[in-house]
Amino acid sequence: MMKKFLKTSALFLMVLFVGICIGTGTMEAKAAVVTQTDAQKTSVTVTWPAEKDAVSYNVYIKENGSDAEYDLVGNTGELAYTISGLKPATKYSVNVKTVRADGSENYGSILYKAVTIPDKLTGLKQERWYYFINELDVQWDNQSAADGFEVKLFDNKGKLKKTNKVGGYSSRTNFSVKNNVVYKVRARSFTTFNGKKYYSSWGTIYCLNQPMLSKVKVSGNKLELKWKKTNGATQYKVYVSTKMKNGYKKVATVSKNKSSCTVKKFNGKKFSSKKTYYVYVEAICNKGGTKNTSSSLYCWNTKRGGGDSSWNHRK
Repeated sequence: MMKKFLKTSALFLMVLFVGICIGTGTMEAKAAVVTQTDAQKTSVTVTWPAEKDAVSYNVYIKENGSDAEYDLVGNTGELAYTISGLKPATKYSVNVKTVRADGSENYGSILYKAVTIPDKLTGLKQERWYYFINELDVQWDNQSAADGFEVKLFDNKGKLKKTNKVGGYSSRTNFSVKNNVVYKVRARSFTTFNGKKYYSSWGTIYCLNQPMLSKVKVSGNKLELKWKKTNGATQYKVYVSTKMKNGYKKVATVSKNKSSCTVKKFNGKKFSSKKTYYVYVEAICNKGGTKNTSSSLYCWNTKRGGGDSSWNHRK
């Protein structure tokens, strides 16, 4: 008797729950699965099966990882929609909601990985060159839809030295290098869509180490400097400050054929042997339509002079 009562009670509660849900709309069906059918540099096309009671469909989008709300980008009576004006090599979420005759929407169905294909690799630059461990670090702008990157290192004669394959989650890599020469770095991204790889165009930079100062001396109210030349540099720029970490001002630009200079004044005044001045030199390589500057990690001061053992970290 008790078992029959419990079964009857359970059935009654289930029927009551379903009735409440239907009455309040909490069990409404989601739209059918959304699929991406085409990817371009600045657009994606998505499609979906027909939904019962649909008058039309609202299409929403937002960039993956964004805290912003979805943006309504269009309404259509068709079962496909192309969203334009997007960023290349970027991952988006697309939400398609069914619009009923009374204007209400259902919850919708979300495609969490709608991707555009790459165009250009942007932000490629020399991040740091660690002179004393012979390491070059390069980086580029993140691309959320990138599945990976190819980064190639060439010596100053154009010979390929190494290719690094980097996962799409990263935006940097490093190489072992020799000092006092210019290297060329080329990089591109790729995104896989429907089993095919789509590549960006190559980005190209030229990388070179910061010149090491062998002489830093105030003599006769003038600052005398000497450094190691970089093979492939097109010029050098000299910076001076009275503080180690900041306050540097450019005081001289020197041609590629020279590896020394004499600076007469700083901030409009002659140099004094009683003061401490901090100095660093940047190597410049303007080549192939690009402007490239060495790292500037190290500085030297006039009290310690020059040499590989007398440097300080400027940054």
